Amino acid sequence: MQMTGRWILRGSTVVVLGVDSEADASSEEPLAFEVLSASRPVLRRGATGSAVRDLQARLRANGFDPGPIDGIFGPLTESATMSYQRAHHLIVDGIVGAQTWSALDTAPQAPGYSPPASPPPRPSPPPRGSSIGELALAEARNHIDVREDPPGSNRTPFGVWFGLNEVAWCGIFVSYCFKVGAGYTIADNFSGAGVQKGKGCASR
Repeated sequence: MQMTGRWILRGSTVVVLGVDSEADASSEEPLAFEVLSASRPVLRRGATGSAVRDLQARLRANGFDPGPIDGIFGPLTESATMSYQRAHHLIVDGIVGAQTWSALDTAPQAPGYSPPASPPPRPSPPPRGSSIGELALAEARNHIDVREDPPGSNRTPFGVWFGLNEVAWCGIFVSYCFKVGAGYTIADNFSGAGVQKGKGCASR
């Protein structure tokens, strides 16, 4: 079937005018179909920017803690996204696509909610000469309020990041802080139980 004509965009709807169709040349009704708005990017771990800050603020307003609203889609934001998807019967993959955005857009927001207009000020960089341990410690301070969910389950965002959840996570947390905060991988030259190449070591 060949079809020619003009189209205009009304919101998220494309309306086709003056259609000349071999299948139905007598029809004078304009055709319309929905298209996905390009203003909503697909977000996943590693994404950054204002869209991520908007996502983090919406998750927090709905009772799902993404960690600091810093515009960085890290393991805490991914964990909060998956919890939101699970609670709203969406595909639980930690990826914010059209369905997750739609659910967030239609969900009631906390009073006074508005997406953050600009990123919060970043903390001052550590002074030159800081050791790897000091950088890791600075990262650890960013997660001082993180708890197991549910309590006593050993389930944490750090276990999700490490790929080994629901186990004792002290070593995983230390590995996370060194890797993310200082770019240093604990036990990188070792192998065996509890060692994840490129991430660190878990206590068993």
